Amino acid sequence: MKNIVLFIFLTILLSSCATISHEIEGNIQQINIHTNKPGIVVHNGDSLSTSKNKVSIIVERKKEDLNIKILDDTIEKSVTINSKNSFEYWLNIPTNYGIGMLIDKNSPNRYAYPKNVYLDIYNSKNEYYLSDRTNKTNEIFLHVSIPYMNHFYFQPENIESKTNTGFWGLSTGLEYYYSSNKFLSFKGLTAFDFFVPVPAPVTLDDTRENMSTFNLELTDNYKSGKFSFGYGINYSWNNWKFVDTSQPDSRIEINRRSQNLGLTTNIYYQIGRTLNIGIIYRPTFYSVTPIADFNYEHLLSLDLAWKIRLKD
Repeated sequence: MKNIVLFIFLTILLSSCATISHEIEGNIQQINIHTNKPGIVVHNGDSLSTSKNKVSIIVERKKEDLNIKILDDTIEKSVTINSKNSFEYWLNIPTNYGIGMLIDKNSPNRYAYPKNVYLDIYNSKNEYYLSDRTNKTNEIFLHVSIPYMNHFYFQPENIESKTNTGFWGLSTGLEYYYSSNKFLSFKGLTAFDFFVPVPAPVTLDDTRENMSTFNLELTDNYKSGKFSFGYGINYSWNNWKFVDTSQPDSRIEINRRSQNLGLTTNIYYQIGRTLNIGIIYRPTFYSVTPIADFNYEHLLSLDLAWKIRLKD
């Protein structure tokens, strides 16, 4: 009985803390308005000029949608920003079994607007975006990605062709926008065929084959909305290894390494402000070493990429 009373008391206390934290923050919220050209944002009778195509407004959190206007010398655009249940409101479910939702049911702090709103002034429709769909000339982005799933096809010298699919890798590079929707990308990548999809200690077989690659690539890319498409060239260092440790007193290891020249194509979809998911196909057609000859190999990757703006 005491445990039940204690449980009820703690639940109510947690719910009260959630509500109190709302009151301490106050019934206000800052919204960052981003535009694709300089302009004036009108809200609640106030006119605020953008600085570097951005302006912040302070609003009351409420159930009703928020109406603003964006003006420049020739355009007047009205935008309605939707009010939705706030993150704190949904957080009541895991923190106090939803009891806090009953307490906050009629509170204006239940609602919130997006923290960042992106507007296309040239689009006459009453709409906005939650992530940046436009870029400016001379912008530079840092690209960091994880080639999460990798499919290899290698043709090692004097050995039959080999295929394998595994996980993990790392890629990093820079992207330079030479126009608002076109950019050059230079990246370095290393990819593996680790057979476990999550980092974990594993026990390896006595006999195994491993594939890996290191790759440098240069691509020209086109961005349209949340999608981007790229094509270019790559230079790859491919490695196939066979290891046999089944005999206690002997270890057999065979390595085949090659350097190859080929192409790269990619397609990405932007999920959040910086996160993108993509598919990259890297076929190579000409082997530089160990023997200069035409030889097809490829790497096909499912890529999780973060693109971080470095310079405006």
